[in-house]
Amino acid sequence: MESTNESNLFTLQVDNNGSAFLKEAAKWAKFLGILGFIFCGFFLLTGLFYGSVMSSFSRMGGPMGGVAAMGGAAITVFCVACAILCFFPYLYLYNFGAKMQMALRTNDQDQLNLGFKNLKSYLKFIGILSIIALGLVVLAFIIGIAAAGSAMR
Repeated sequence: MESTNESNLFTLQVDNNGSAFLKEAAKWAKFLGILGFIFCGFFLLTGLFYGSVMSSFSRMGGPMGGVAAMGGAAITVFCVACAILCFFPYLYLYNFGAKMQMALRTNDQDQLNLGFKNLKSYLKFIGILSIIALGLVVLAFIIGIAAAGSAMR
């Protein structure tokens, strides 16, 4: 016996309201994807610029020269890693917008499916990133409590 949920799932259609909502969401997704690419580029340039500035400070010599070079390199690596990490969700978001607009314009089921696949990938990536960030916050909180407890002794 077939459940009504399964039979209803296969009869879903995108009506005029759904199409208008998807069209609007696709525009915003493309816009946010492009803004994200720009953000990643600025983050990358900032990291490279900061690293070169710190490198020039280290050539000046003095007691802090080595620290400046090491700190500049660490910040450069951090910024480049963050730019690369942030690039992928923005790529998924942009692809969702582009594929969805194409699907709605040409009534192409394959493009619609690719658009939804990119939306799924975007949400999955952001979800995993959020879980990792939450785990790091909890870990930092535990380390902070442990450090405060050991400092009180």
